[in-house]
Amino acid sequence: MEFTALAGQRLLSLRLMSVGTHPAWVDASAPAIATYAANLELAEPARCMQVRPCEVPIPDKYPALGIELCCWPGEPGVQRWNDEEWAVFAPEQLAQLLPAEIEDVRLWDSMGEGVISALDLVLSTGATLTLRHVFPPMMLGVDVHAKEVP
Repeated sequence: MEFTALAGQRLLSLRLMSVGTHPAWVDASAPAIATYAANLELAEPARCMQVRPCEVPIPDKYPALGIELCCWPGEPGVQRWNDEEWAVFAPEQLAQLLPAEIEDVRLWDSMGEGVISALDLVLSTGATLTLRHVFPPMMLGVDVHAKEVP
């Protein structure tokens, strides 16, 4: 599945293993949530997709930091890391925002390296979830932008 095919899907949950951010990487641009991968539980047809940080080869240079979308054959509440299974949970910041329709998908280069390294999911609840490769070697940051209630 391509990232753009997420548009129009109903997102039931986004689950991840929140690992926090190492103090060496914390600054004004550091995301509130850092993880190894994010599981997106979709409603119709029922399936799980995973957004992961990755490296993208660039000829004659170091690889760029990108993101990829993969089918996740396991349960949405499980991730595998080093051949071990870990329970993953929805961040509390998403409790009031999901489930929701994914109204728009925006891909962009947050690293300035010429490859797709960030994904915005614009939700029917008025929120935008940003998933982006944030730190080497392989860390995914999640930013939650919710509409302010007047």
